[in-house]
Amino acid sequence: MRINRYELMRAIDKSKGIVQKNDSIPALSALLIDGQRAIASNMEITLEVKLEASGGTSLLLPMRAFDMVKNLPETELDIEQDNDQTVVIRSGKTTSRFSSYKAVDFTLRRDRPDAEGAVLPGGKMLEAFSKVVFAADENSTRRELTGVNLLSSGGIFTITATDGHMVAIDEVIADGVPDMDLIIPKNTVRKLIGMDMDDNITLTYDSHSAVFETDAYTIYSRLIDGKYINTAQLFVPEDQLQTIRMDRKDLVSALTRANLCNSDDVKHALVVQLNGQTMDMTLVASTSGYHEILEVDTEFSGDMKIGMNPKMLLEALKGYSGDIITLKLMGPRTPVYISEEESALKMIVLPVNIT
Repeated sequence: MRINRYELMRAIDKSKGIVQKNDSIPALSALLIDGQRAIASNMEITLEVKLEASGGTSLLLPMRAFDMVKNLPETELDIEQDNDQTVVIRSGKTTSRFSSYKAVDFTLRRDRPDAEGAVLPGGKMLEAFSKVVFAADENSTRRELTGVNLLSSGGIFTITATDGHMVAIDEVIADGVPDMDLIIPKNTVRKLIGMDMDDNITLTYDSHSAVFETDAYTIYSRLIDGKYINTAQLFVPEDQLQTIRMDRKDLVSALTRANLCNSDDVKHALVVQLNGQTMDMTLVASTSGYHEILEVDTEFSGDMKIGMNPKMLLEALKGYSGDIITLKLMGPRTPVYISEEESALKMIVLPVNIT
């Protein structure tokens, strides 16, 4: 087959994180080039990248060949796989060979649900995914917490992720989209974000799997079984909360400094004391310490001391871009609610115990 090096590198880059060593099915340790498509699969996610290529039959490009393709000049490549499973790449005067696998041994998981597709606003959906996905758990025994909940009702998507300590919620308006309630694996959401699907995305799904498709890419993914938590139960009436507003950049800078005093092995609580129009922050570690006083724009009634994880707060604030951030609190043992005007993004962060 003949293909431009840039075109092949595009497929290789998009397949990162999917093509990986697989001892049980070695052929999945390669990228399948099948006519006008490049296909990567790890049995949880299957990615198809549409290619502009000519000629040739199916072949498996092993991971070892990826760096060779990257370092070849920007030109047309001739690639073939001979009978002894060797892949040969020719570029001008350069010829390279790599042992590979039989294309017929490449096991695909591409279950296309027999259902009508829903059209999603790609750019807005991926932006919302990127703001909440960090909050999904990595290794929870509660499998639903390792995914992102995609809930549609009345033309509004509510996108939620949580690890049990922090909740991230965003909303996207999508008129004409049917109601749905899906839990998408965290790795699938990360891959969707990395695909830069700015165009509309057609989503087809059933109770077990989902397909996300644009003109250039198709992603097949399993879905996570189970019922997602009802996040509405986490909110308390507004009249029970005290509200403070403050400069977002000042808070981010202060939390960054506080987090520098923590180590990877031991995480110490940041003690936050609110009184009047001041936020007094202290972190004491075994070999370091931090103290800083920030001003808040609104006066806090009374005196409250609450323990927070500075790294967790920093993660929660990354999704915001405005000048002023809003924090709502009820007490030292209840969550902190974070929001911003003109943004649907909401964060809920649980406090940590302090003595």
